[in-house]
Amino acid sequence: MTAAELTQWREAHGMTKTALAAKLGVSVHTVLRWEKRHRRIPGPVPLALAHLHHLARDAEKKRRRRAVERVRRESLRLPLPFEEKFW
Repeated sequence: MTAAELTQWREAHGMTKTALAAKLGVSVHTVLRWEKRHRRIPGPVPLALAHLHHLARDAEKKRRRRAVERVRRESLRLPLPFEEKFW
């Protein structure tokens, strides 16, 4: 992974250098050095980023499923429009 790819990945996922450092368990200065090409990005970092990406994707899927279920439950509680007129 190159420094440009790391920066692009971080920005595409809406993360700050601080947030990325916290997720990877490194200092902000380490992330800064990686992005400025002052330090080589270790091999496990791309794997960790892939893992973070999958965690974020799974969390988004779970959030969407919960929203759909909530709408379904709420729609079951609403009276149908014709019921009031009928009785």
